[in-house]
Amino acid sequence: MKEVSGDDCFRVLDDSKMVLFYFTASWCGPCQRIYPMVKDLSEKISEKVSCYKISIDDDDNSEVCEKCQIKSVPTFILFKNRSSLGIINGGKLDELIQLIKNNL
Repeated sequence: MKEVSGDDCFRVLDDSKMVLFYFTASWCGPCQRIYPMVKDLSEKISEKVSCYKISIDDDDNSEVCEKCQIKSVPTFILFKNRSSLGIINGGKLDELIQLIKNNL
């Protein structure tokens, strides 16, 4: 999983693969607990899904957070061709896995 910020958040959406955004924060306990599992998942699906970690703490990410309407963390958004395929709010790893499976 790569960290991305600023305008690069929008550039990566042009990837030919699906793109998963993982919105997180350094102060968020659930984000820190789920991160190792999300990182492991991202390695397993890397051939079909590009995964990016976006910190809401970073001022450079205020625009992407606003456009994606991030109200809480962790939040996951799965994209294909710049269109959202689904959003998971909270540390619901099973729902995230199901969202990815449903779109592969």
